[in-house]
Amino acid sequence: MSKRKLFIVRVLLFSAICFVVLLSISSFLKIGHKYVDRRPNIKLYRVFDRADINAQLLILGSSIAEAAFNSGIIEEQTGLKTYNAALSGRKIQDWRPVGYQLCHADTVPDIVILDVFPNMLDWYGNIYHPQDFYPYLLNPNVKEALSEINSRYSKLVTVPFYELTMLNSNYIKDAFQAWVTGLEQQGYDSLEFVQTEGSDFDPKDLQHFIPVAADPLSVKAYYELISCFNQRGTRVIFIAPPMYSPGMSAYVRYGEVKQMVNQIADSTNSLFLDYSNLESFSEKKLYFFNNTHLNGEGAAAFSRRFSLDIKPLTN
Repeated sequence: MSKRKLFIVRVLLFSAICFVVLLSISSFLKIGHKYVDRRPNIKLYRVFDRADINAQLLILGSSIAEAAFNSGIIEEQTGLKTYNAALSGRKIQDWRPVGYQLCHADTVPDIVILDVFPNMLDWYGNIYHPQDFYPYLLNPNVKEALSEINSRYSKLVTVPFYELTMLNSNYIKDAFQAWVTGLEQQGYDSLEFVQTEGSDFDPKDLQHFIPVAADPLSVKAYYELISCFNQRGTRVIFIAPPMYSPGMSAYVRYGEVKQMVNQIADSTNSLFLDYSNLESFSEKKLYFFNNTHLNGEGAAAFSRRFSLDIKPLTN
């Protein structure tokens, strides 16, 4: 064999070995992260892999919705099969892949709840935990949503193994731990809402003003997702859960955000129910974990109140 051919063979062999190594590492991390025993990962697994939601009432949104809507109580009070798919720490650019996946499912919900909160219309050009979506990069709804955020996330779905350039210690640790525990989600059948107990108020929360911006990309994303559900015959309802009244002073532009939400609702044949200043809740500190999140007791009370209001809309 000539030196040139030998060189080519060695290059191809080296390339093949590198490919196998990268594929092995990528698969190890993706499969492991799919089975991380945390609520967001469990929800994504159910939505994208197991595909067994089939809820009549679906809740999408942030940690505020995740803490506010007790799906068990709502289901008991309304008779509607309810699933809380809200993801902690997320705005629409984070959870819209979930929304589109469920909108394009064979069976769609009768009602979709979208939570309203002060910084819901911010668009920072990134997402909270991109690694949570790495196991599902081939899913068309994930690919489309990620590719519209910025060029870096576009490469996640176009460049093989690009996610390996975005590794962090938590991603590696979580994936490894999932393999150690046998790729089994112990909390798989747990309630979807986060029941926080007691209170954890930080006095600093009331000592500064938090600016709230509305980005056209976020507004556009809401219009498009609502349009998807409207085409499937699903009713979309915006809900602003109760907030602790003294804490509201920090969110000086929340009123403007709610006005914009009301405009979106009016122009998309949706509904907006605002509980953020409901006196029976917003004045009771015992109902809140912090200024924006209900605790377990508050979520139970709010879910019962919400069920009373939503039930007539299901007839």
